[in-house]
Amino acid sequence: MKYRYLAISDRKEEKRGMIEAENQMQAVAMIRENGDLILELEQVHKWREVLTEDIYVAGMKDRDLALFSSQFAAALKAGISVEKTLSILGGQAEKRRWRKCLIKTAQFVKAGGSLADGFEEADPDGFPAAFLEMVRGGEHSRRLAEVFQNLSMYYERRYKAKQKMETSLIYPCFVLGMAVLVLTFIVGWVVPSIAAVLKEVGTDLPLGTKILLSISGFLQEHIVALLSTVILVIGGVVCYWKTERGREQLEMIIKKLPMIGKLWDMSIYAQFCHTVATLLQAGVPLPQVLVVTAGSIDNRSTGKKIRQAAGKLQAGESLGMWMKEDGTFPQILKEVCAIGEESGELASMLASMGEYFDIQEEIAARKLAAGLEPALMVVLAIATGFIVISMYLPLLSMYGQM
Repeated sequence: MKYRYLAISDRKEEKRGMIEAENQMQAVAMIRENGDLILELEQVHKWREVLTEDIYVAGMKDRDLALFSSQFAAALKAGISVEKTLSILGGQAEKRRWRKCLIKTAQFVKAGGSLADGFEEADPDGFPAAFLEMVRGGEHSRRLAEVFQNLSMYYERRYKAKQKMETSLIYPCFVLGMAVLVLTFIVGWVVPSIAAVLKEVGTDLPLGTKILLSISGFLQEHIVALLSTVILVIGGVVCYWKTERGREQLEMIIKKLPMIGKLWDMSIYAQFCHTVATLLQAGVPLPQVLVVTAGSIDNRSTGKKIRQAAGKLQAGESLGMWMKEDGTFPQILKEVCAIGEESGELASMLASMGEYFDIQEEIAARKLAAGLEPALMVVLAIATGFIVISMYLPLLSMYGQM
């Protein structure tokens, strides 16, 4: 059985979590083992467990990774051992997947295994390769608290970047979707009622009105077929996106779109800089850094090129030299990488470049929102004006003849 509890720790801090126990007495004993004072304890019934369950996805979410890393760093800085930290965070975890993973990892570490291997063993698909490599680097360099603090900032930055991109696109897409629904309703169901009046009168109809009535009739007769086609097209695009070749081709199309392409590029550049900088700061060798970055970056074609660069670095070529030969990244980033390698300050310089591209990404997102909204308003005004004029022009001419 599972129990949800609220307790006060010996440091007077509030703790919430869930534990598995055979009965309530065992649950009480397990909580008190940590020296916690129980305030509330209740059994979680099956239906409630389902409602609070997290939906399984291939990997942990950036926001969850940021929060977990921040809590882990704080616990390590307070002098709590890795095993104890895992047990505490596992007991507090609301999501079942996190709870299971952290408890298994704690057992793995207790048996003498490394923390990174424990994460990988407990949830093979959960933690990104970049996360695991940074943790390994932190274990080897004995700077685990610092690495988890960097991980927290890294995933918080990734989460905010994705939120900015989604926010800049959600409102225009919502407005466009609502406009299409409203216009479809007007043309498909309101226009026919006015068309019936015009047919009874028998007046000659202007060209615009004839076109509108033809569109209205087509919608009424083929609405099911049109909706089915739209659903099939969307489903086909989603399935094509999931294939290697399909995603690369669709990414190329996105990059060529006005304003959206610029936003996409700035996001990729920022992600590259932050990932490489954070991995280097964790003590991961540069060739391995590029391999991990290639797998974590949100662009397949760019990821392939970065993976090729890792092979060239192992063959003795420098990162700056590869960047100058390749046309993937902007000139300013090529120069920074070349200077950073020569001076030995590549990590700090890429971290600064990441912040620069974050600003450029935010500017691109604002420009996109500022450009899409007026464009949508103009399109809606033209469509609405066409409908109104097409329907009322014959009515006005009819009244003029009376």
